[in-house]
Amino acid sequence: MNLVNNKSKSAGYALFNGAIDMTQKVSFSGNFSLQANSSTDPFAAGDSLGFILTPKSTDFIANNLKSNLAADGTSNVVGKYLGIGGLSDSIFMGRDLYQNSDVDLDGSGTENAASNNVSIRQTNNLGELIKQAYPTTSVPNTGSTITEI
Repeated sequence: MNLVNNKSKSAGYALFNGAIDMTQKVSFSGNFSLQANSSTDPFAAGDSLGFILTPKSTDFIANNLKSNLAADGTSNVVGKYLGIGGLSDSIFMGRDLYQNSDVDLDGSGTENAASNNVSIRQTNNLGELIKQAYPTTSVPNTGSTITEI
């Protein structure tokens, strides 16, 4: 499945339209990959690639992506907001490929080298990205294709 095809400032997503009982153990398996066709630098492919867990409906997610814009016309949903901007009480799990100094902070408040990390990020009850003290772990740059499991 190709979600975004070489288009600047865009978001691609596929939705699982079903409920998951989060009071029980949940297991996900599989793999996904990201490849920058126009560059040998895999980080040129975008800001992030991951999974989102949210209590919001598919209609809310689609409308949030279209309507949640900053005063300068940039999105408050994608890019540094990892697709969860505007989605209250939501979680992003995946590879944050681009260092955004205003939102990528480690537990001490210093900048994280996000492009080398797999992170779990959250929003608060207002849909604002929590900017620091989030779990992250270093992963290697695998070359022109980034594959995650």
